[in-house]
Amino acid sequence: MECMTSSPVHVEISSPPVFDRVQVLLRVLLTIVLGWLGMTAGWLVWSLYLLLPVIAAISISLGGDRFRVDVAPRIAAGLAWLLALSAYMMLLTDRFPAGVDTNRIELPITGRPTVGSALARLVTSLPSGIVLLVLW
Repeated sequence: MECMTSSPVHVEISSPPVFDRVQVLLRVLLTIVLGWLGMTAGWLVWSLYLLLPVIAAISISLGGDRFRVDVAPRIAAGLAWLLALSAYMMLLTDRFPAGVDTNRIELPITGRPTVGSALARLVTSLPSGIVLLVLW
């Protein structure tokens, strides 16, 4: 499955022709265990929604170039792993996101970030976040 838009972010997920039954069973068991623990995707989404702009603002305040070189690649790698985990849990891929990756995710790190722009993204995305909350 490939998603191509005018956005600089590019995601490509390779689905297998036949899924391994053990992997499907593993996903079902993982979902049950996470449900028993009370851990849903909702808490993770809202945590990232609120924390990523704050982390970016704090990192940028220490130096914009330092953010681009040190922090942004780590955040991009974490988001890529979470996207691969989501693809795995939604039965789009057949391998847990560890080691060899069947997904290709490009998150280019460009621009000159400022503390204000990082926090402004949080504020300007609140209306769409509220709509998503209602629809969830």
